[in-house]
Amino acid sequence: MKARSPHARTVETWLRTVSKGRRGPDLIASLERAFAALWQRAGVTLGEITLTAVTERVLFDAAATFPAFVAVSVDGGGMHWEPARAHLLSMTDDELRAAARSVLVAWLTVLGNLTSDLMTPALHAALADVALETSTRPGRAWRPRARKDPKS
Repeated sequence: MKARSPHARTVETWLRTVSKGRRGPDLIASLERAFAALWQRAGVTLGEITLTAVTERVLFDAAATFPAFVAVSVDGGGMHWEPARAHLLSMTDDELRAAARSVLVAWLTVLGNLTSDLMTPALHAALADVALETSTRPGRAWRPRARKDPKS
């Protein structure tokens, strides 16, 4: 039996925490929140162009199994989930969890390989922070924060 990667273990812990008592729309919001936090943290080191290229490739690969990811758009500001929302909402909760697991592990793995795992602890910590915020704020809708313009 193949051992699970540190990324898979971290994502599984995140998923268990954010899934408790949550269904479709809340799971999607949790995935959005996770990627927003990860994007913000990774962007400090890698920049928008690299993150956009990596994310587009991960989504392309994930779409082979989870077609909803075709509709997620990516630009220098991050991932935009609204175009994919209807398709994501048509998935069962188990399918949503599997899709979230797949795309998060793939994204963390690519960034880990790209940086020789130098960013891995910081990215895992960012994901854990999102899980902690989600678990301590049940019932509160999450809204993405406006990104600060680094040139201002």
